[in-house]
Amino acid sequence: MTSTGLFARVGRKIDLMGKMMQRLGVPARIGANDQLGTRMFQATRACLSCRSAESCEAWFAAGAPGDAHRTFCPNAGTFERIASSH
Repeated sequence: MTSTGLFARVGRKIDLMGKMMQRLGVPARIGANDQLGTRMFQATRACLSCRSAESCEAWFAAGAPGDAHRTFCPNAGTFERIASSH
């Protein structure tokens, strides 16, 4: 993989992560405390290594209906817990 391809892949996954956080109600400005910062670091790593980007994109293309994200998103539980605590 070229560096251009790598950067494109990382950018794609970061975009999907942002969309998922927004869809699940995670506040845009989080990470103020160390515990939350650590969880977000772990969530970012999980997203970057996720093999379900196609499923994620298809879900968003369909309008992000229901809770189907739980079947493919490794961060679904984390994002839902963060959103419910804010």
